[in-house]
Amino acid sequence: FEMGDKQKKVYSYDLFYAGMGDGSYQFSGEEKFTQAILSLTSDVKHPVYFLTGHNEMPASQMSSLRSSLEGENYTVQDLNLYQQGKIPDDAEAVFIIGPQNDLDPKEVALLKEFVSGKGKLFIALGYAKDFKNWPNIEDLLGSINVKNTQSIVVESGQNLSGNPLYIVPNYEYHDITKDLSSQNRVTILPVALAFTTDANNADWKASALLKSTDRAYGETDVSQLTSGKPRLDDADVKGPLDVAYAVPDKDSKPKAVVIGNAQFLSDQIILEQGNRDFALNS
Repeated sequence: FEMGDKQKKVYSYDLFYAGMGDGSYQFSGEEKFTQAILSLTSDVKHPVYFLTGHNEMPASQMSSLRSSLEGENYTVQDLNLYQQGKIPDDAEAVFIIGPQNDLDPKEVALLKEFVSGKGKLFIALGYAKDFKNWPNIEDLLGSINVKNTQSIVVESGQNLSGNPLYIVPNYEYHDITKDLSSQNRVTILPVALAFTTDANNADWKASALLKSTDRAYGETDVSQLTSGKPRLDDADVKGPLDVAYAVPDKDSKPKAVVIGNAQFLSDQIILEQGNRDFALNS
């Protein structure tokens, strides 16, 4: 689609999704065409910033995500918050994708102030060498009523090609997930973290978006995973496990999405099934 000097591409793989029967497909072109037209006719841009400085997933590995956001009228820029010392005034959201190192306390203070005010957070965490020693990231999560169980999901119920670390979680009902669920398009998360939340917290009421089956468990001993012999023991977290949350504030305004995986956003697998649309919906 073109209008003046603006262009919006709708790819063939976006026009159909797998139906309920073997070999059947459903047409989703009407929805995609409508979105394309609305994107072209709107002059409103939404500035978002990708946090850098903690060995996050490189931009070169997220070109599809970034171009998809730009196609939805977002402007995407990098933000080294430690260096700049403030979140830009025009920022509508800050993305934190796959950090390998902990944030600085000053960065966390700025992000907490941002999400408590006008801003939103998109946090996608995954396995990292020191993921059990992130006190500042834990502080940020805790401020929006999310707790990292410090465990990796091992799923024997629903996984990809028999790999218990490549999980295919169930969708919980939410505006973010309802279309993907009705279209039977799964989200695939390789090596996911499990979260919990306090259901009694009235200020930040986190709602699960993705949940493992009850045959999954959270492995707290990473050495068992690297040895290829994980086993459930008393130190592990029993399933079902929450692996993604949508977090509104006390006024029910959407403020954050927290996902226990970042790798699904990489160019390598973001176009698999519902991965890209789950990210964009979030």
